[in-house]
Amino acid sequence: MSATEKKYLLVLIIFAVLLAFWKLGGSPLMEWDESRNGVTAIEMRENGDYLNPYYGGRPDDWSVKPPLFIWTLVASFELFGQTAFALRFPSAIASIISLVWIFLIVRLYRSAHFALLVGLVLLSTRAFLGPHVGRSGDYDALLISFLLGGLYFFLRYFDFRYTKGIYWSGLFWGLAFWVKGPAALILFPGLFLYVIGNKRLVSQLKNLRFWAGLGIFLGLIASWALALYFYGATFSTGIYEGSNAFQRIFLNDILARFTDSNFEQGSSPQSSDYGFVFKYLDSRFNLWCYLFYLAVLLLIIKGRKRASNVNVVIQKHPLLFLSCCLWLSTAFLLTIASTKHHWYMAPVLPFIVITMIYGLRLHWHKTRYLFYPLLALCLSWQLHQLTKPASPSNSSLFLKQALSPEDNLYISNSLPKQDDLLYLHFYADQVFYLDDLSQLGNRDEVKTLFLQRSQLQEIPNYEQEWLLEGESGTYVILSRN
Repeated sequence: MSATEKKYLLVLIIFAVLLAFWKLGGSPLMEWDESRNGVTAIEMRENGDYLNPYYGGRPDDWSVKPPLFIWTLVASFELFGQTAFALRFPSAIASIISLVWIFLIVRLYRSAHFALLVGLVLLSTRAFLGPHVGRSGDYDALLISFLLGGLYFFLRYFDFRYTKGIYWSGLFWGLAFWVKGPAALILFPGLFLYVIGNKRLVSQLKNLRFWAGLGIFLGLIASWALALYFYGATFSTGIYEGSNAFQRIFLNDILARFTDSNFEQGSSPQSSDYGFVFKYLDSRFNLWCYLFYLAVLLLIIKGRKRASNVNVVIQKHPLLFLSCCLWLSTAFLLTIASTKHHWYMAPVLPFIVITMIYGLRLHWHKTRYLFYPLLALCLSWQLHQLTKPASPSNSSLFLKQALSPEDNLYISNSLPKQDDLLYLHFYADQVFYLDDLSQLGNRDEVKTLFLQRSQLQEIPNYEQEWLLEGESGTYVILSRN
């Protein structure tokens, strides 16, 4: 890597560190995945079961993904304590690593300046550094970093004859599976099209190194399946099918998400939403979506003039062809899928940006006067948004005031919302769970109790034995006389 390339990469990393870590723990915890992951990591630290995720004191039969991301949260909590910053730290680091991978991927085919522009555009969007991705305690940032690492080595193997690259690809993509299960397959349809477009499918199928790399990938998947076979929790109830995590993750994360119109009904766009990708670009790609549409138009106009030389275009612009294969195949699959969320598109967002910059550079002498001001505006707005995080929720303020780090807190069988449960873990010394409030009469060690207001009348000898220590509109905290 030349001195100029190192300077460009250093500039990108500086911007990435600033935007990834600026007030990282300042915004309130997000309900659903982020908070549930935090609770799971804390319970993993306490119960010592590093294979099966727990939630509410029981094996979690709802979120059954492999545990690699939860392990990073456990390590982060060990380093920084149980805080929102620690919850989001692994994702922030993974986002920075992803930008390095993108820089290296682009640099295989284009200039360092081109690679820098791609990275800066990504940093300026909520789709990359926003909810559920780069600055939240969710799986996707770490997933993307492993996917891009695997892609970098695959391209070095496929286009640049680095024979060991396919082994590294298998390793990185196998680790991606250990982060989020079948989501690790998201790039494979686009890569399949890329290989076919280069007319090298048959040669790859005859290559023993290809099968060795595939074996590494499948071996890592099998290692999780074997671990579950010997040590995994089994489920007899729950909203999903399957008796163990391996069965449930394939039956639901692949089959049900793509075919069942009632899967997660009410929490995600339905299969009839054929404008999903356009809505995603409008809401998560900010003002860049208009330049993206302009760039695609310019590429179509340019491509029409060379329609008879498709093979020449593919050979001359492999990065553009790869990018289009990746984001178009993903967009198509999500359009026809029954369940879709904006973060499902995040792994191919870098290739949407690459396509945009490719198109704009066809007339760079004109389009740069749109590009650079918009880049400055979006980066400034991103920093402004991060500087002013949302205010804490009323329930989190109540819990922080009502609890102290010395409290051993017991929670009733009716669990609070996921973010409130994580706040309880943050603010109390240790949290325990009761299966039934009737247990209170026989458990003298229960001194401090958290429950929902509607459960007060279920407590034995409430009026004689318990004092109301704190209350909000929803929750109460009691202490025993």
